[in-house]
Amino acid sequence: MANVELYYSDVTELLVMTKEQGRLPDYLVKIIDDERKEKAVRIKEYKNMVRSAVAGALIQIAYKEFCVENDYAYNGETELPAQLHYIYGVNGKPAIEDVPDFCFSLSHSGDYVIIAVCDRSVGIDIQEYRHQKAMKSIADNVFTEKEKAYLESDTSSDMYTKRFFQIWSAKEAYIKMTGEGLLRDFKSFDVNIESMTVIGGNGKEEGYLEDLSNLVNGDNCGYSLMMCSGTSNIEVKYRNIQF
Repeated sequence: MANVELYYSDVTELLVMTKEQGRLPDYLVKIIDDERKEKAVRIKEYKNMVRSAVAGALIQIAYKEFCVENDYAYNGETELPAQLHYIYGVNGKPAIEDVPDFCFSLSHSGDYVIIAVCDRSVGIDIQEYRHQKAMKSIADNVFTEKEKAYLESDTSSDMYTKRFFQIWSAKEAYIKMTGEGLLRDFKSFDVNIESMTVIGGNGKEEGYLEDLSNLVNGDNCGYSLMMCSGTSNIEVKYRNIQF
């Protein structure tokens, strides 16, 4: 069984605070390692700056808890942040140097930032429902025929939007899990939302999906949140972190 720890944060209030103050709050900056801090402050658009900073903070929280639970030495002593050393795969997938079992995947969209942590490769992706006028052209360019058939099997506007973003976030989660990123041809694999599987070009199952959208949608359906792992036997624990 794969155990996934999923940390998520609603940054609505933090976005307002940062816009009003013109900078990130000190209490957030103080718990981010230097590399992530430098990355965040270089971002000019304040919403993306906040999301990047919160992603760095969630990494810190997840990493410290992982070290405690798995008897790794925690190089931040007792206080955040630990000065992490990031390494990157050939397609940019991040990892922490010398901690191979700390596999993580980040995603952010709209008012949410998410990190999934596991002892094996995992992918997470959240998509806010936006750019809806471009959905058909995007689907024509990157969805497979089977995916488009599923998308178009219900012509109501709300269901078309929901299914589009389910497929899109599932595809993103899969390429994050494999580490191939956008170099992977999106039409080279099918995501089957009904069976929650990813089918490769050879017809075999290559990934297993979890639809976690209810975690962030509440009473309003405005996001798709998909996770992909290499096993169908998975347990997810959730941590709502507010800054």
